[in-house]
Amino acid sequence: MNSVLPGGLASPQTGFVYPAALAQGAAGSTSSSATSTPVSGLGASALTGYVFSTAAAHALVGIDLLLSEFSQQQIAGVSATVIGRMSATELSDMTATEVSGFSAAHIGALNATQIVNLSQTSLAGLSAAAAASLSAGQVQALSTTQLASLSTTAFAAISGADISSGVAATLNATEGGALVKAQVAAMSATGLGALATTALAQLSASAASGLNAADIAALSSTQTNTLTATQVGALATASLDALSVGELTTGALAGLGASQFAALTATQIGQINTGQMGALSDSQFNALGVSSLGGLKATEIGELSTGQLQGLAAATLNKLTLQQIGEFSATQIGELTSTQIAGLDSAHLNAAVLASDGVQTAGGGGGGGGGGGGGGSNSVSDDVLRLESNGSLSYASMLTILQDAASGGMTSTKFGALQQLAGELNTANGITTSAYVQQMTDNVVDGNSANADWNGGSSNATPLGNLSASSTAAQVDDLIGKWFLGTDLPSTNVSAVGGGSPAIAYQTTSLPLYNGGGPQIGDINQGDVGDCYFDASLGATALQDPSLIQNMIQSNGNGTYSVLFHINGQDDYVTVNSQLPVFTGGNSYPDGSTLAFDNGTTAWAPLIEKAYAQLMEQTSVTPGADLNAHGDGYANTSGGDALPITEITGKAFNSYATAGQSNSALTSILTTLQSSLAGGQEVLLGTSNDTISSGNLVEAHMFVVTGVNASTGMVTLENPWGSNAPADGKAESFSIAVSALAADSAWFFASTGTAAAA
Repeated sequence: MNSVLPGGLASPQTGFVYPAALAQGAAGSTSSSATSTPVSGLGASALTGYVFSTAAAHALVGIDLLLSEFSQQQIAGVSATVIGRMSATELSDMTATEVSGFSAAHIGALNATQIVNLSQTSLAGLSAAAAASLSAGQVQALSTTQLASLSTTAFAAISGADISSGVAATLNATEGGALVKAQVAAMSATGLGALATTALAQLSASAASGLNAADIAALSSTQTNTLTATQVGALATASLDALSVGELTTGALAGLGASQFAALTATQIGQINTGQMGALSDSQFNALGVSSLGGLKATEIGELSTGQLQGLAAATLNKLTLQQIGEFSATQIGELTSTQIAGLDSAHLNAAVLASDGVQTAGGGGGGGGGGGGGGSNSVSDDVLRLESNGSLSYASMLTILQDAASGGMTSTKFGALQQLAGELNTANGITTSAYVQQMTDNVVDGNSANADWNGGSSNATPLGNLSASSTAAQVDDLIGKWFLGTDLPSTNVSAVGGGSPAIAYQTTSLPLYNGGGPQIGDINQGDVGDCYFDASLGATALQDPSLIQNMIQSNGNGTYSVLFHINGQDDYVTVNSQLPVFTGGNSYPDGSTLAFDNGTTAWAPLIEKAYAQLMEQTSVTPGADLNAHGDGYANTSGGDALPITEITGKAFNSYATAGQSNSALTSILTTLQSSLAGGQEVLLGTSNDTISSGNLVEAHMFVVTGVNASTGMVTLENPWGSNAPADGKAESFSIAVSALAADSAWFFASTGTAAAA
């Protein structure tokens, strides 16, 4: 039974729980002042059976107490204020029983320095409710051994958002197995990427289901190779886009269900090696979508089993390229059912017959027919006769012709036939096609300066070279990918031009091309490379002539787009696919976008920006001024003037300096610019490299001029940083006096004339 203490210190269970003997001061003093003399050296028997009121207990803080006899109930009654004042010695003396009485308020009262004084033994008593209240700083302060001492339920209660990459790297197999789905879902991609393989391998299926696409993209090859079939099978289909399928073990790949397999892209299917393909179940293979089947390589087609082949509908077989059909062995063709054979269209049936006879459909192989050079049948002319419609070839038809010709590599016969075809496009009595397809075909067949190298998203370019009669199948595929499919992705390494170095990976965008009716100036949000001059030109064009942007970028219907530029008075097309660089380490812009460069809620601007980076590889194009070097990389676009006005619109432009101009001259300039804007011309303003005195201006930066009032001398500007500008202390849109612009030596640029026809 609790006693009543001298001085009226009662013992309700809601009060503080220091024992009554401590209230009496030293050596049994009857003083009611608990702070008059420090108490130490009291035996365990003196510490039991008494409870203080909160007010009395607060007076005892700072005394070196022996706490080993405190019960869970007593600790639970201690105020958070008192717990927060405990010394290192007091904390290190606590037992697991006492720590089990800690509440969320108690944990919140301890700072990171204090919490490290709790012993491993005492932390074993921490409840799940208390562990859930640990802050990120507290979690990071705990040592590896302290984390390991937490119970499974307590560890699982820690917020995943508080598990930093540093903490994640220290987790052992037991702790990895203790992670729950909510923790994994809340952890950053960087944190998950720091997990040791021993910890990652122990993730439960439920925890693995919390991995999103960014998390998976952050995993290293070694980590991906560690994933188990159970973990892979638990991944949501929405998270599969970033999975490097080729890095999975055959056992892990077997964990993918039919719906997951159906969600894999052609690129991912193309990552599967022959060993993996041979290990696929019939149900997995038969779940592949038609678009995914397009990723099958020749070596993989040879691994298809009878069950896999016979599970394909004839309609699906007709969706395979003739090149793929041609890679079937005679044995495999013989395993197709009569229903499948009967359902093949004439072109695919012919390809199947040739394959069953051991003749490659794209020439260069054995069997009959053929002629000079490679000795195979000349499939180019056959394909042209089969695919042309009313004397015309479409983008899809030309792509098929080139892909078929790539099978087995080039021969003199096939190369000569392709050169003849390219030379006849859009000539009198020749085959007609679009200007875009003609130029892409010329770039593949006849060559282009950009063919010198291949990046494919890497920081390091590798030699590629123009097409020749001795080109390998891989080289031809890369040339086709470069010009027809946009797979030669620009390097995202912009460190050489002052950009940041967060983790970036290409991901297929799901953003709409436009919001609402079409492109708008507000869609421009410059990212982590110095191409303000290009983004400002895009924004000015979207403001003055949005239809020009819509004509500039056109869908090919297969996830790729043609993008038209005007270089030295000539149309210059580039093809981009739907992949855009995305921050994978949890980074994002103030607008919430994770796109590394031009960003926002629409795809048109970042896709055209990517096309501009690809354009920089051509030696006929003026590269960015910072590196002043041609290359397929975003860094090659950094730095420039108003030239993109011409490259985007085909118009010339005039320049107007403001420095040293009289007031009347400045008014005259504004009058001209006011008329230019009213006439639909694009107008930009560039600042100098000197120190800028006006608050919203930025040094060496290009702005869109959205308004001019010659009578008041005011100019309205739009910063291409867009909605992210306020985070840097700059207004997105603002007005400024021309006199202030002149004081900062600004330049105006205004387009003139009529835009080039698309």
